[in-house]
Amino acid sequence: RFLCVMDLDESLLSLFGDEDEPDALRTVDTELWKEMQERTFAAWCNSRLKARGMSIENRLADDLSDGVLLINLLEILSERRVVERYNRTPKNKFQMLENCRLCLDFMRKEGVKLVGIIGPNNVVEGAKNPRLILGLVWKIIRHYQIDKQVEVKAAVAEEKPSHPLLAWVRSKIPEKNVRNFASDWRSGINVAALVDAIQPGLCPEHATMDDSTPVENARLAMNRAHAYLGVPMVLDPQDLVSKSNNVHCVMTYVSCLRDAKAMTDFKAFIDHRASVATARKYHNSGAVEVMHAVLCSQDCDLDSMVSSIAHSYFNEQANLKFNQASSVLIPLFNQRRADVIFCTEATYLFGECNVDSTRVACIDDVNLTSLQAQGRLKLTLVNHNELSPPQRHLVPDVVEILDHHDDHTEDVFDPNLPIWIEPEVGTCATLIAECFFDQMPSALESNPDLARLLLGVILFKTINLDPEAGLATDRDIKAVDKLVDVTGEDRGALFARLRDSQFGSAATLSPYDLLRRDYRDADESPGDVRVGASSLPTSLVRFVGHSDAGAALERFASERDLTVLLIVCVFVGDEGEPRRQLGVYCRDDAMRGAVDAFLRGDDKLALKAVDLEFEFGIGYDQGDVRVSRRVVLPAVVR
Repeated sequence: RFLCVMDLDESLLSLFGDEDEPDALRTVDTELWKEMQERTFAAWCNSRLKARGMSIENRLADDLSDGVLLINLLEILSERRVVERYNRTPKNKFQMLENCRLCLDFMRKEGVKLVGIIGPNNVVEGAKNPRLILGLVWKIIRHYQIDKQVEVKAAVAEEKPSHPLLAWVRSKIPEKNVRNFASDWRSGINVAALVDAIQPGLCPEHATMDDSTPVENARLAMNRAHAYLGVPMVLDPQDLVSKSNNVHCVMTYVSCLRDAKAMTDFKAFIDHRASVATARKYHNSGAVEVMHAVLCSQDCDLDSMVSSIAHSYFNEQANLKFNQASSVLIPLFNQRRADVIFCTEATYLFGECNVDSTRVACIDDVNLTSLQAQGRLKLTLVNHNELSPPQRHLVPDVVEILDHHDDHTEDVFDPNLPIWIEPEVGTCATLIAECFFDQMPSALESNPDLARLLLGVILFKTINLDPEAGLATDRDIKAVDKLVDVTGEDRGALFARLRDSQFGSAATLSPYDLLRRDYRDADESPGDVRVGASSLPTSLVRFVGHSDAGAALERFASERDLTVLLIVCVFVGDEGEPRRQLGVYCRDDAMRGAVDAFLRGDDKLALKAVDLEFEFGIGYDQGDVRVSRRVVLPAVVR
């Protein structure tokens, strides 16, 4: 009966579902089944192969024929080496046959049943019989994915389901009385109920879904499972609910759901959200209902970057805790990916905390304007409370502001927004640490590297809580004490390493790259005048003394059409004290003189001229080290 329905030759009988339930054995369009399996099996392979930067680009039979992808897939799944040496770039059929022989031998040793497979030639020439390759991949999926043993409580005492995977489904949603992997999934309601059972509150709509909209039901549930639980989209929603849905494809997807876990590990959260933010299909297909970007400041400094990640993760855990899943939270660095590397202290801290910061989405990875036009964007601003001029059109999509700078000057946001601006702390990271300790301290205890990130930011921005710097408050000190308890970190040693990583960049970067490293345009410039400011981790004397400094200043200012470039230098003095110097670069003598007169007349800055050779420039020692670029730049513009 199976052979008649599936139209398969005898050699494939052992590969396709002789152990599957009878409900699968019905008259269907076998070409349709084959296409479903091709899509699903290739997607499943790609969800594993991405660990090595590989993927199936064409048909399975074509891309697996040389054995290279197959070897890598088996090594990923088994966590073992298939063989010490193989033909990584086979140039002829003999080398391809050798690779495929190694694969088949390894699979037999692993216990994968290959009855009916004649030999490596069948794999190399798989394009002649693509069903054979589908059968081979199915056996791999069955062995390494589906047949994992999990402990489940029997859903119905007097009944023993035919397969452990079905037993697991019935234990999660006993009220649905699921009996197969075909007809019981065609309404899309059961997959939604299963997603909600895995993570309560993630898909509560299942209770009121209409079985007349199966594709919409399935798409909602599967998109949420992917966005919140990291479940790979190995099966199209249309294929799941099709009247000709394929048992093997449904089992493959359901087994991925079984292995899903709520993202309580913040590193997994970062990694997954980056893939969501940068995947083109999410911007075009509506796969994510709303993307909620937690956008750091344009400076993209250490506090902003860590706060973007930590606040996203905090809100994610709060949503799951209170069953309020609605939109997908994305940490978003407000800087081009090519420029993020210049924040050397951030690169160092992320590395020390075992976080791959390159996995975080950057502003050039995400088309916020397109998402806004589709009505699928929300923004939270962290460590800043105004959008830069090129991003002002996004103001209507801002739903929250979290900042510690009291420099909010415009009433452009909805007055009913939760605008949380607390200048009583030295860092935005302090505010987020307080949230964790007040509402979910266990999240930091289970993720000590996240606690270490927050600790590093507070220490770095307050100069290790130095009273003379005047940057730390009692709340910063309390947050540091609690974070030290969680991490066991020596705060003095951590601060020293961060300081060295920052000031080390002054020796390794060119003067031009130092200017690029931490640059900010003025939000508003008067008339035709353009003003910007670069923050440098070195003294002005040392920077200007570099032989390439003059050319770098001219090039940098010219590229940005700047009338005035402020050079804000933050460094540690000979006795370990915090120091600031300020430089003004302006080729217009009259304008430079006017800016000089204004700055000297500002008692708050307490400036004292520095004697140095600085063409088209003036340099000062800054008496009050607490006055930052955030204050100086808008003051000069005004």
